[in-house]
Amino acid sequence: MMIKCPCCGNRYLSEFSYEGDATLKRPDENNYSDNQAWYDYVYARINDKDNHAELWHHVQGCRQFFVVKRNLQTHQIYHVYSMSDWREQQHLLGETNGQ
Repeated sequence: MMIKCPCCGNRYLSEFSYEGDATLKRPDENNYSDNQAWYDYVYARINDKDNHAELWHHVQGCRQFFVVKRNLQTHQIYHVYSMSDWREQQHLLGETNGQ
């Protein structure tokens, strides 16, 4: 599988590290008493089998983090976002979960 790094272009999957779900929103760090929010953040996951946004790290290249939107069944990559582009898109859409 090839991934198009926003900085370096197309590279082999072996150069990257999967860092997790890009749609998760961390609970407020000042409110440790909200156990349900922390439980949901750490353990509760929706197992989508279609399109999903994932956080990736170009470990053996530019060392940048970025978001890949891809289909989890076919592995087809639909879009790659730099972190600044991803944050801007989420802000413009007003989304909290990123999907």
